[in-house]
Formats: sequence, structure tokens, C-alpha cells
Amino acid sequence: MGSLWRVLVEFAPPPPLLLLALLLLPSPRPFRRRLLATVDRTLSLPVLGTLKLAAVAQAVTGAALVSSARDALRLSSVKHIDIATPSATAALLAKRWRAERNAWIATLAFLSWLALARVTLLVRRLALLEDAVAERARPAATAFLAGAQRARAGASEAPASPASAARMTRA
Repeated sequence: MGSLWRVLVEFAPPPPLLLLALLLLPSPRPFRRRLLATVDRTLSLPVLGTLKLAAVAQAVTGAALVSSARDALRLSSVKHIDIATPSATAALLAKRWRAERNAWIATLAFLSWLALARVTLLVRRLALLEDAVAERARPAATAFLAGAQRARAGASEAPASPASAARMTRA
């Protein structure tokens, strides 16, 4: 059990936390697009046949969470008053603390994998919405720029009003 917990502690929480931090940092759109593609490829890596990495990680950390929560609840029901010697009481309290610590670590690992999957989905939707807005704004921006260029060309040929003509002659 000890080596399994070491693997869970060292390898389950860091990847999703790192990827979450990178996805949530403000960054230029091209960098964010490449990062999103990388995260998508990472989460969809086949691990056990056709199962994806995200699903396997969520299942493993979820099982660890259930197991560690069960152990913590079992140890919390034992009263240390029932044990006569101080060393036995200390040993029981150490086991209880370790079980609670493992439950918190498993909770962090499980929730970080769930959060990574959800944030990836939200960032993907944001990218699609940004593309749609850019497509809609492109004709309006083109028309605005064309109008501004026509206005500049018209202003250089003739003044728009007598007042503007008077201002131009004073300068």
C-alpha cells in the first residue's frame, strides 16, 4: 500500500495541476490554441486499449478516494480512550492522521483531474466562440476600414463643410 500511495502522491496531482495552471494563465490566442491542442492530445492518449488517459486517471484517483475515505472513517470510529498504553494511543493517532492525509491527497488528485477535464472543455468552447465572433466581426471591420479610407480620401479632395474649410485655412 505504501508504494501505491507514493505513486499516487507523486504522479496523480502534478500533471493536471500544471496543465490547469497553463490553461488558466492569460496568454495570446495562438499560444492558447496550441496549448489546448496539446492538452486535448494528452487527455485522449489511449492507456488501456481504447480507454483514454483522462478516464483512467479519474477512475484510479476516484477509487483511491473511496478507499482512503473508507479507511479514514474506519479509524475515526476507534476511540483512543479504549487503548491503555500511551504508545498504542500514539500509534492509533498516527494511523488516523495518515489515513486522513491520504484521503485529502486522493481528494486533491481526483478533483484536479475532474477540473482539468471540465476546464479543457470550457476553453475549447471559448475558442469556438472566439472564432465565431472573429468571423462575424471580419466583414464589419472590413467595411469600417473601407469607409475610413474613403473618408480620408474625400477629406483630402474637398472639405466636408465651410467651417472645416475655414479651420483648414487658418492653420
